[in-house]
Amino acid sequence: MTMTRPRTIKALGVALAAVGLMAVAGCGANENANQVAPPAAESQDGTATSEAPKDIDYRTLVDGITYKGQPVIVRTPDQIEEFIQVSRDAEAENAVDNVQVEPAECAETVIDPARAHHADRMTVDNFTMADLDIDSFTLIAQDTSIADYRMTDMEKSDGSCDEYTVTMHGYMQHITDKEIPFEGDANKGRAIISHSVFDDGIEATIYNVAAEKNGAYVNVVIKDDSQESIDAANATLDQVLARL
Repeated sequence: MTMTRPRTIKALGVALAAVGLMAVAGCGANENANQVAPPAAESQDGTATSEAPKDIDYRTLVDGITYKGQPVIVRTPDQIEEFIQVSRDAEAENAVDNVQVEPAECAETVIDPARAHHADRMTVDNFTMADLDIDSFTLIAQDTSIADYRMTDMEKSDGSCDEYTVTMHGYMQHITDKEIPFEGDANKGRAIISHSVFDDGIEATIYNVAAEKNGAYVNVVIKDDSQESIDAANATLDQVLARL
């Protein structure tokens, strides 16, 4: 994965905390954001119960999944290991500390989600990833325990940080986020369109949709915000959710 001037959707939406980038900002963490796991549910007799996450085989979870009729290209275990190592190296170097955000009051909501991600918890058994050249498509599925909280755990934006500027790795981008309604068979989910203008004038728009279900977090990111592509990304997400 190229680490210099990362303009592609893979850098913008998929590098996650590994390289100090966020697929989504412009939203504040809720009061429960620091919980590693959701609170225990109550049974009918009022006693606390804990639902064990579904036993998920991440090595095969996204096999045969399609986007716009094309099978996604699932990364091999060796490629997953390589991505995990890059993520761990970036965290060890505190890469997120090199990210600067303006206005300053938006820094926490942009950066903290990256800090909540822990690459040392990632393995080939709880993380998988797939790509496709069409629309710079990327799909990630992983166990929810890898991060303390995610975009699906965060409150909707109040509008104060829907526009912000991020400076990192020697380049600058101005980002405008727009949340759109999420529809999907999941415990929770969110969908956001982000438009970036880079310091050299290049522009990029990504659609980022994520959902959490039965202990799994699934994220689809594409470099296109047309309705056709949004519908296709949602359909791909639905394919994975149906397996959970």
